Amino acid sequence: MSTANRGQSLGLLLWAAYFAVPTDAGGVIHGIPLGPIDAAALLTVGWLAWDGRRLSGAPILAALLAISMATAAAIPGSGGFRARYFANASATGAHERSTEYPDSVFTRIDDRLHFAPDGPEFPLAFFNDNSRFNFYRADEPHRRRLEFAVSWSGLWWVDAGRHHLYVDAPAAVGEVFVDGARIVAASPDAGSASAEISLTGGWHRLDVRFSSPYAGPRQFSAGIIAGDKRRPFDASTVVTQQIRGWQMTSAQLLRAAKTVADVAVLGWLAWLFATSVRKRAAIGSWRASPTDRWRRLVPLLAIVAAIEA
Repeated sequence: MSTANRGQSLGLLLWAAYFAVPTDAGGVIHGIPLGPIDAAALLTVGWLAWDGRRLSGAPILAALLAISMATAAAIPGSGGFRARYFANASATGAHERSTEYPDSVFTRIDDRLHFAPDGPEFPLAFFNDNSRFNFYRADEPHRRRLEFAVSWSGLWWVDAGRHHLYVDAPAAVGEVFVDGARIVAASPDAGSASAEISLTGGWHRLDVRFSSPYAGPRQFSAGIIAGDKRRPFDASTVVTQQIRGWQMTSAQLLRAAKTVADVAVLGWLAWLFATSVRKRAAIGSWRASPTDRWRRLVPLLAIVAAIEA
């Protein structure tokens, strides 16, 4: 392999690593397990490599990845809530396991408490276990309507003063506890509720519970009301482990910087992808033999299939 080919292969690996390597630094790109943005970015990198486009900027990506990983590793814990999922509405028995944390006392880490059927859905992959939920007869429960419950716990960093909390749980039960005291609760009849609480500045224990009955809408959100805007609890103010104030400030700055860097990287990748597709789909390029036209059409159809997937 020539030096140029080795450099191109290394650059490709660094681009792929930026989107695949997991990190707790925040931002838009989180790595494995891949979300929609990470997966789409990796597919785009693969397309550009297949199309013979040179992916420049690999050293910069390597530096960004190394800095974000090193900084995140210096801050204990992770942003977000430790979440325990249960395959019943009463939150009893053993919690469900996940492939991400198979041996942990929690199912997964949720970085934002906002779920909706037409948006970020509840991660209920455990219902796909056919050995436990193999329902297919007319008189049996529908697997997509099964009841479940979730219990979230985390440490909440707040400023001193009054805070307006809310919980939305249509046709279900939702509760928010601060330092062990229930502050706001939504019943199936009301669907939503809000309340104010006065807190000292610093860390406070935050627990949120949700119970979805059979055939419930699987919609839930909890957080604070700032003015006329509802802002769900997320990893910007909630962590799994209490840390020092300066560490929390550093984590928030890291998340902001990582977000800016991720958006810039995704923008550059989108530009490279757009120019590649535009060149391949140029009208003049179709004035060729049927075989050549077919060779140009198949990759474009593959793009459409990937977007649909």
